[in-house]
Amino acid sequence: RKSPPKTAAQLEKEREERLARLRKEKEKKKPNVEFGNFVSLPHEPKSAADGNQVPACFYKPGHWTSTVLSAKANHFKINGSLETAVVSGGGGRVGLPGVPYSMSGRRSAPLPKGQPKSFRSVLFVPVRAGGAMAVNRLEARKGGLGTYEKSDALRRMPSYQYNFVVLARYPENYSYVKGLDSVKRPTELDFEDLTQGDTYYRIQLLKAERRAALPSYGLFWTSTAYVLWDDANPDALTLDQQVAILDWLHWGGQLIISGPESLDALRNSFLGEYLPAESVRSRTIGEEEVAALSDAWTIAVRNQPTLPLTAIRTWSGIELKKHPEARFLDGTGDLLVERNVGRGRIVVSAFGLSNPDLLAWPSFDGFFNACLL
Repeated sequence: RKSPPKTAAQLEKEREERLARLRKEKEKKKPNVEFGNFVSLPHEPKSAADGNQVPACFYKPGHWTSTVLSAKANHFKINGSLETAVVSGGGGRVGLPGVPYSMSGRRSAPLPKGQPKSFRSVLFVPVRAGGAMAVNRLEARKGGLGTYEKSDALRRMPSYQYNFVVLARYPENYSYVKGLDSVKRPTELDFEDLTQGDTYYRIQLLKAERRAALPSYGLFWTSTAYVLWDDANPDALTLDQQVAILDWLHWGGQLIISGPESLDALRNSFLGEYLPAESVRSRTIGEEEVAALSDAWTIAVRNQPTLPLTAIRTWSGIELKKHPEARFLDGTGDLLVERNVGRGRIVVSAFGLSNPDLLAWPSFDGFFNACLL
């Protein structure tokens, strides 16, 4: 005797039950703890177009590095601690120079079931450590749930290389910085495809947003040379990050501010009392105003005709009123002003530093290197 045909509702219910069983089986196969990427700060989030670039932890020997590790507990919650240590290729811990000790960082690491979390830690690699690796060890405090480890190769930054951070509302507007000759090593200028290891600067394009991928203490900023700021929201940075930037400035960091939209937003911020100028009013910048820049910075560029800077259309800009301790940069008229802050420096432009006319100027690279930097 044949069974009556199943209704559409019954078929749909069976399909959902099969899918539920498959999901459970898949969940059982997952490890107790899944670790994500282990990266250093500052860290540029990679877009889909950069999917072939594996995030890595970069370090400068002898400098402290702020790191982030993501993790997720799949089957049960873990109330544990996370230890980060530097080991040699043979597996032993890398010792500190001059003393019979090694260093590791430890912090609490609570992991609710099924919720990915990120944990910040610290890393210190001595100058003479070669082939170093980082080992992150997550140890459950109760319940005998075990210890979980993740090892990562560390990427050594050459002695001549530093971080260059772009902090902007639209950081993609500054992707051109990665291709400037002043960013590349002289021996590599004829090559188109350069890795970050072949350049003077590791360019990091960041949005100023909550939990921005920036170090939170000045100790971790010693491997950063420049910050380019364009209309980023200063309130998006944590108080610790703001203090870290001020410490970095006073100890030699250089801040480049693209002025038109930035100055008013920064006036009442943590950077307000250190700004080299204030915005008086909006203005347009045309051929007459850019002539000072063109006359001073136009140079003969190899294999190209010597072309001046031209404003094809008038630029949006601002009128700068400089601070008594500031000065207008030579060869810029009243369009750029700088001020020393401790051992550091802040420079502000009256126009946008991603202006298409500026980027089309063959001498822009020399201006960027010898004037802005």
